[in-house]
Amino acid sequence: MLLCLTSAKGSPGVTTTALALTLTWPRPVLLVEADPAGGDLRSGFLQGADTAHRNLLEVAHTVRHGLDAADIAARCLALDPPERTRLVLPGLPGPFHGAGLRALWPRFLDALAHLKVRDPVWPAPVDVVVDCGRMDHPHMPWRLVEAADVVAVVVRTTLRSVLAAQPHVEHLRATLGQVTGRPAALVAAAITEGSYSVGELRAVGVDVAATLPHDPVAARVLSERAGRRGLSARSQFLRGARTAAAALRERAARTGHATGPAPGGVAAGEVARVHGL
Repeated sequence: MLLCLTSAKGSPGVTTTALALTLTWPRPVLLVEADPAGGDLRSGFLQGADTAHRNLLEVAHTVRHGLDAADIAARCLALDPPERTRLVLPGLPGPFHGAGLRALWPRFLDALAHLKVRDPVWPAPVDVVVDCGRMDHPHMPWRLVEAADVVAVVVRTTLRSVLAAQPHVEHLRATLGQVTGRPAALVAAAITEGSYSVGELRAVGVDVAATLPHDPVAARVLSERAGRRGLSARSQFLRGARTAAAALRERAARTGHATGPAPGGVAAGEVARVHGL
């Protein structure tokens, strides 16, 4: 399954949502930080981990000589050593490389279809969660969005966030309908911060497939690794993320567009580890 997360404007929490989903995903999963404005994980949750040769830009450089699943695996970090079933491919080191990624995406998608974990319990390719950043960025990774089983716009249940998202949602739905014939692949992941209810969001044309609780403390743990001990697996935020992850997978299965397994594969055990995460 390929899930792309994006936003309209402001800072609704796409990266934090993508990370929360990855940490609670029910299957082996790879988080790809594809925001063309640059990655935030290294300075946040990864706490300055060495990503000099383990990031999306390094993968893009590999395309010149061909690209396969092993190339991607070698540039990933593990969020859950020693299990190594939750991987992350850190994003661009700065905001000036987004234009150079366009040629990467077709080969990147082909290679992802062969990325597997070593554990025989998971013989199918890993699921992939992509942080695409803002959809109005000139170098938005549209090729990934078009290939996604589910595209989720992250929106807060506030008037400002809903009004900002609505025209972008309509535009994206029309684009998906025209290019892929799958406008139903577009949904919303709502962070329940404001006074709008899920029903009201649906009434204005926002198809909410998953919700996450508004929890600034938990969000700060994920965005800055601040007060890490205050976020347990049983916290309301992570329970909500776990439910949201299951709902998004179910949506992909229900719409009948979940990506099937591909032959071949590479052991994700070859990825580098980030100890202490």
